[in-house]
Amino acid sequence: MQNFISETQNIEFKESWHDEHLKTICGFANASGGRLEIGKNDSGEIVGLSDTKKLLEDLPNKIKSGMAMIVDIDLHKTDNKQYISISINPYPFPISYRGVYYVRSGSTTQVLTGIALDEFILRKQGLSWDGVPVPRVTLDDFEVDSFKRFRHKAIATARLTKEDLDITNEMLLRNLRLYDGDYLKRAALLIFHHEPENWFVGAYLKIGFFANRADLIFQDEIHGPLITQADKAEDLVYSKYFKGIISYQGLQRIENFPIPRAAFREAILNAIIHRDYSTGNPIHIHVYPEEILIYNDGQLPEKWTAETLFAPHTSQPHNPNIARAFFRSGQIEAWGRGIENIVNACKMWNKPVPYYNLRGREVMVGFEIDEKYRESVGESVNAEVGENIGLIREQSERQRAIINLMRKDKKISTTTIGAVLGITSRHVKRYTELLKKNGVIERVGADKNGYWVLKNDTTNVTVNVTVNDTVNNDIKDTKNQYNTNDCNINSNKKTTEKYDVNCEINYDVNYDVNYEVNKTQKKILELIKTNSKITMKRISDEIGISFSAVDKSIRLLKNAGILERIGADKNGYWLIKREWC
Repeated sequence: MQNFISETQNIEFKESWHDEHLKTICGFANASGGRLEIGKNDSGEIVGLSDTKKLLEDLPNKIKSGMAMIVDIDLHKTDNKQYISISINPYPFPISYRGVYYVRSGSTTQVLTGIALDEFILRKQGLSWDGVPVPRVTLDDFEVDSFKRFRHKAIATARLTKEDLDITNEMLLRNLRLYDGDYLKRAALLIFHHEPENWFVGAYLKIGFFANRADLIFQDEIHGPLITQADKAEDLVYSKYFKGIISYQGLQRIENFPIPRAAFREAILNAIIHRDYSTGNPIHIHVYPEEILIYNDGQLPEKWTAETLFAPHTSQPHNPNIARAFFRSGQIEAWGRGIENIVNACKMWNKPVPYYNLRGREVMVGFEIDEKYRESVGESVNAEVGENIGLIREQSERQRAIINLMRKDKKISTTTIGAVLGITSRHVKRYTELLKKNGVIERVGADKNGYWVLKNDTTNVTVNVTVNDTVNNDIKDTKNQYNTNDCNINSNKKTTEKYDVNCEINYDVNYDVNYEVNKTQKKILELIKTNSKITMKRISDEIGISFSAVDKSIRLLKNAGILERIGADKNGYWLIKREWC
């Protein structure tokens, strides 16, 4: 009596032989091996073969000539019915059939192409994608800030000592095994170069706040070396996207966020380290009223499922070179406990445990926002941000200026405030309404004879809806100069305003209007005046300096408020914002 079994990743049944089945043999060899049984139907029931003698002669030659492989071929007989089994061992190097690579996935045989083929060949050679060397890049093209950040983290976490790190940056990279001979590996550029997107276009994070599944309210991007991206993402999300619910236990202040910081940080680090950078897609963080989703291109190790992540497992990073450097910096462990740490952090703060979804080459981790937190902040996370999104870019500076005016003259009218700041009365009303809603100010009496009361009269008043200083874009409508009642405001300078109550309004900006450009920068600006779409590579060739020197000069010009890049690298252009000294 036959015991029937079904097809699996390692077993395939065929009722008769066709040369097309050589693809299945190739797929077994490129995966974990397997067995092809000829003379059985899909249920594993023996139907028999009539030409077994010829097949036993032909099959070894077909397999050897088509794929240069040696396999075990056996003849079996049960209930007077014959069938042939072909046992294939996994091969340590890639096997192709007629120039095409096949691999066994589940109970099917698939063709390997594109990114999947590149990764497969690298893996068979004992290499990883992040370990591939990159020609024509030297340490002269790097800035030192990321190396300083690495050293600081490594010492702070005691992963390395000061003596270990008292070496050159080149020796540091060699100790981290980020060199292949004299060539830097891809991982070195991703972790330490200030603009890794010059080589890997998707090496950044994209964060969006959504009112629902269709409506994007606002968004931000995190760029720069990987060693800094987790810190930047955490700071930005917890200052702009999440609202902390403050409570006290005795004298201890407790801030309750939708996701514990430790869990969010671990999830971002997992995404950065395990992602597939060859796809060109950034990491996406979607913030919804009811949940936060983190999307990342990548795949789990073979035979892993979402359930495997929550069970004890070893560390199998997709990018081992990146993982090694992050471990040495003290940002991660090397024991496969990342998911466990996320779960433990959520449980510690009584938050829902995250869930994972796998779809093709995409991994998604979701954090549900608990009902108690949502009730504490109102209808949704950061409801105030959603309601006042028209002000989000400018409100922090504007509101502080309004408060300063009210502090000096509690009877100041909205019309006068608008005239001093160079904005309409309608905008003043929007700002003051938001300040009143957030409990910062109060209006007592009518518009004509009433006055303002500052409920929180401190030197630097901030509102509940704040924007991190590193995130704020230039205020769009403050470039014009206004002259009302001898009150001159130029938003591009840090000035002391003259108003009839001697109020001071300081606009802090990130550049010096008296910045003097050097000869190289003047040459760059002259080239840009001639061709606003000129590339940095072309500038480098025209002036005869290195790409990194051009990059550094342009960043200084940007910081000085002289130059701005509009649009992407490919289709954008340069804008000279003001004259230079």
